[in-house]
Amino acid sequence: MDEEFDAAKSEQVAEALKAYLNKAFNSPLLVGGDIDWLIGQLDALLDFQANDGEIHWMLASLYLEQEDSYQAQYHALMAANDPAAQKRAEGILAQLNGAQVSGDHLLPLIRYGNQYLVNVEINGHAARLLLDT
Repeated sequence: MDEEFDAAKSEQVAEALKAYLNKAFNSPLLVGGDIDWLIGQLDALLDFQANDGEIHWMLASLYLEQEDSYQAQYHALMAANDPAAQKRAEGILAQLNGAQVSGDHLLPLIRYGNQYLVNVEINGHAARLLLDT
């Protein structure tokens, strides 16, 4: 117990792991094509970076590839909270819903606690709606 916790070093390690897993995501042969292993590693990394949209987007993509729509949807919704991953996450959500939507028609999700809101216009009047499955 004489060791001190160094948050900066921990963050550096997590970022290095994320960079490696991102390479493995883009080139699965680096890990022998073992998608289950990659999913497990990305999922474990979420313990340290729970709100990382890029990690959630990678998981959503992998689960979509494995046809696990429940997990793909969960991770895509989580990724949609991150502006850097939002459009890609919304693309996955549209794909899960069977729609091919261009970028001009995607509606940004607004996180409100554990729920999502969306700004829309109805008959010329602006409205904010609760997104409910």
